[in-house]
Amino acid sequence: EGEENVTVWRDLLSNLSTMSRILLNTSYHHEMQAFTRRLVKPISKKLGWDPLPGESGLQGMCRATILRTLGTNDDLDTIEEARRRFDAHLEGNLIPADLRSAVYSSVLSNGDLKTVNKFIDLHDKCDLQEEKMRIASAMGSVTKDELITKVLNFALSPSVRSQDSVSVICAVCGSTGTKASPDMSWQFVKDNWSTIYSRYSSGFLITRLCKSVAENFATSEDLDDVKQFFAKNPVPAAQRSIQQAIESIEVNMQWLDRNKDNLKQFLTSLWKNSSPLFNNKRKR
Repeated sequence: EGEENVTVWRDLLSNLSTMSRILLNTSYHHEMQAFTRRLVKPISKKLGWDPLPGESGLQGMCRATILRTLGTNDDLDTIEEARRRFDAHLEGNLIPADLRSAVYSSVLSNGDLKTVNKFIDLHDKCDLQEEKMRIASAMGSVTKDELITKVLNFALSPSVRSQDSVSVICAVCGSTGTKASPDMSWQFVKDNWSTIYSRYSSGFLITRLCKSVAENFATSEDLDDVKQFFAKNPVPAAQRSIQQAIESIEVNMQWLDRNKDNLKQFLTSLWKNSSPLFNNKRKR
């Protein structure tokens, strides 16, 4: 809990995120989020929101990683502070660049339509492409169905450069906030396949999209759906990536089948015995 090395935390949180995506296919994903909050909260209190005297650049990176994780896992204190800082940002008190993704994602994860529209407006008025992508990628953190639909449509709109659209779709499908994110991203890709394939029929972007949009599933129904879709809609340039995605789904299914009972027992026990701090739920 006292670890401050960003490399350690990024590796740990990357693996926890992978587990969380798989557990979206279960009834105890909220308990996984509570476990994540419990693990991360102590170091967040130590690091705070603002740079400490004499801290290294790695500590600053660690702070951003920790705060983003808390915000996108329903930590209400983090979300509230992120909202305060975002409102100040809109008034001209700019958030430091290294904290913006954490703040944006935290605000959007518990946002409404008005919130998303603010971010779209901010994106469209921004001149710096790096900041545009920071905003657009953070929009993948939304959790309500109607907002997921809006962000996915935004990804293919004229507001987003063609070469950046895939990154936005991948940000949605990679979200750990709700099962709707990967499900709706996959359906969106299928529904808009002719447009997507005409844009990216070859090259890195189509391979990235085909793999990212499918690899986090963990049910036989999703596996069959992915296989059937790409059998009917072959992508020669992404053949290997599609096979990797299918293999990932199979591994996820095996992992979940092997561990689901023990994980459910552990996480639900932790949930029942935790303080209200760790049991907060998002208002939907």
